[in-house]
Amino acid sequence: MVGKLLTTILVYIDPDPFRKCLVIPPWHRLPSSPPPAETAGLASRPGLRDSPRSREGHACVVSRLGSPKQRFTAVFDTGSGITWVPGADCKSDTCSEHHRFGVDGSKSFQEFAPGARADGTIHYGTGQVEYVDGRDTLTFCDSHSDPGCHGMKAKQLKVESQPFGMSTNQTDYPFRILPFDGILGLAPSASSGSVMHALKKSNALDRNLFGVYLSEDTHRSGSISFGGIENAHIAPKSPLTWHQIQNDQEWTLAMKDILVDGKPLHICDDRPDGVCPAVVDTGSSLITGPSGEVEKLLSKVRLKEDCSNLGKLPNVSLRIADRNGVLTDYPLTPEEYTLKSLDEVPQTGNSEYLKEFPVLGGSGDQVPEVKPRCDPEMGVMDVPGRKWVIGDTFLRRYYSIYDDDRGLVGFAKSIHPDEVRDRSRAVPIWCEAVRWVARPCATVSPISQTPISPIRCGFTGHFGPKKCLRFGRWR
Repeated sequence: MVGKLLTTILVYIDPDPFRKCLVIPPWHRLPSSPPPAETAGLASRPGLRDSPRSREGHACVVSRLGSPKQRFTAVFDTGSGITWVPGADCKSDTCSEHHRFGVDGSKSFQEFAPGARADGTIHYGTGQVEYVDGRDTLTFCDSHSDPGCHGMKAKQLKVESQPFGMSTNQTDYPFRILPFDGILGLAPSASSGSVMHALKKSNALDRNLFGVYLSEDTHRSGSISFGGIENAHIAPKSPLTWHQIQNDQEWTLAMKDILVDGKPLHICDDRPDGVCPAVVDTGSSLITGPSGEVEKLLSKVRLKEDCSNLGKLPNVSLRIADRNGVLTDYPLTPEEYTLKSLDEVPQTGNSEYLKEFPVLGGSGDQVPEVKPRCDPEMGVMDVPGRKWVIGDTFLRRYYSIYDDDRGLVGFAKSIHPDEVRDRSRAVPIWCEAVRWVARPCATVSPISQTPISPIRCGFTGHFGPKKCLRFGRWR
């Protein structure tokens, strides 16, 4: 969400419109593949792994704030430098239906000095949050062996004095219907409120970077790895291209144009130096652009709602300047920039079927008809600075690496399970540390004790200051 871990964590997400988070079973993990040459050093680094979203889902993870620990679910958001959760002073139904942080219930809570407070309002595309700020200990726990976060301290990851906001008011829409509590900001460390800032300041990671894989399947999860990357999610022989960020407080890249079937649209020609600033944002579902520019793209991808012309639509490519100024094109097929769903046809089926507990197969039952529906995962959004937003539409196709030490973002083509032909060649990925399984971000069938295969993070030995931890993610 625009405007707005040290070792390896994995989180899993749900692509339905209500953004639930589910964990991926171990048999859905991808086989290892030869990594691009530039990623070899990254994969051997210790890191925390988390798992983000699949189609239209959010990367939610369970974390704890305060002492004693208070439980929250939050979205990992590279487009935000702010972490916030509902506060106890927020009395609305929207807040009361989520976990709320109580200052009086935490001995480690720290107030800012009156002149240093930064209370305010965050405006999102579809709502806003008013908050007051403070500091407290942010804790991630090994929920495989320590699901209640009451076990060995060596298997807990703590971020001391993490600044965060406690909401005092939230708009009903969309926050009331969303299953997660708040936002965990992962902007670059130059943004003082970002979790990356606290991690870098505490020297928790050998390398201050993280990698993000987003699943394209609603039944499989993605992952975020801190301190290293997951080669298993990168397509064999896929080149890794690095891009310099344009703003040290945002993962903003220099987008030069958008191409449709290889033909440039000259969208950025009228911008300074012919560059459209584009924020890489795991907290946004779509690719969006400002009015006056994105229409050039939308006019070329006129998708019919019934999906009947999906096979005739063009490929769309984002053209981005790399760290040496060389232009790199990242193509997306119509299937990759389209959200497909099924809608129930009105006035079909009967009242018996629509009862809460229908008796299937009864003589009077009639199943409602369903029809396919397609929506483009690109749209108009005007944000300060007339920035484009590179959201999950793009990030499902390309594995992204966020190198905070060098101010770079890297992209390599992702590989998804249905694209792997020889699954028999899968090899286990090992980690000499802790396995994590995150709790669900919504009320779903419990699978919280599902075992997850270990992860390679290049760290062996005892639990020292550099831990290797993993979250399993829920959809």
